[in-house]
Amino acid sequence: MKSPDILKKMWVSIFNRRGGSGTYTINSDEIGGSLKEWLRNRLSLKSSELPVIIGFKTPKKWFVLTTERLVWELENKITELEVSKIKDATVSLVLENTKGVTKKNEFSFLKIITFDDEYTLEVESGNPHIGLWNLLKTIAASNSKLTN
Repeated sequence: MKSPDILKKMWVSIFNRRGGSGTYTINSDEIGGSLKEWLRNRLSLKSSELPVIIGFKTPKKWFVLTTERLVWELENKITELEVSKIKDATVSLVLENTKGVTKKNEFSFLKIITFDDEYTLEVESGNPHIGLWNLLKTIAASNSKLTN
């Protein structure tokens, strides 16, 4: 197993190469004081856990990918997944079609498939969506190698 520091560097690199930051989705090293403080208060990070990518639109609509978990809040519901349980990530075409979205750079919903359930995550469209999608697929591929 790779150290949290190495995982973070690898994952940030994948996110940046395959998509990248946006208006409210950034590498955790780029966050400022008040958001960093909010993150510390909202998310109880374990001593071995590092924040990697953060999407913060409002205090009720955000996500954080750490080296151990994916946590998000949407519609007053907080969802938390261990990254080791991610089996696949794909575009939620049903939700995109409902919104009338047909262009890849306008997609904002990801379907995250774990070994026992499915979840929907809304993220910033464009580069952040594409970068996070590719990063989650990379994590899923790594998880499948560990389970085989």
